[in-house]
Amino acid sequence: MFAQAPAAKGIKITKITGTVNIMKDGVVVMTLKPGDAIPEITDKSVTFSIVDGTVEIEAGGKKISGATGSNFTVSANAGQVNVSLGDGTPVAVKTESGNNIILTASSEVKMINANNKVEISMEKGNAVVTNASGGETQTLQSGQTVAVPATPPIPAIPGV
Repeated sequence: MFAQAPAAKGIKITKITGTVNIMKDGVVVMTLKPGDAIPEITDKSVTFSIVDGTVEIEAGGKKISGATGSNFTVSANAGQVNVSLGDGTPVAVKTESGNNIILTASSEVKMINANNKVEISMEKGNAVVTNASGGETQTLQSGQTVAVPATPPIPAIPGV
């Protein structure tokens, strides 16, 4: 009767620690606070405005986190996730392999999963990309692309 959508599709709110406005076409359609029922999001593109606290969104296997002052749009469709940040607080995106992408104000990143990699393409603005442990820092500017693994590295088995 009820179908469970695969985790890699759609946009899902996974955590709220404050007040978050969900917007469509520049209009607030819903305000969420901790303890509120989390709505199922059926749109492929949604804007989140964080009034206070934090929010964590999952889309296409990526975790997107915003804090007070963030105003960002998440779009997810067929193996591609775009995150567009207006003015405001930076937004963090964590890929399936744990790589981090920190978007700065007025920036947009496009992420496409293909061939066991996540292709990260800066559409506008800048972002800082690090590996899962926070090292290997590199700055991506508009027009630049980098590929990271789509799956976490398998830890070595001691003594083998």
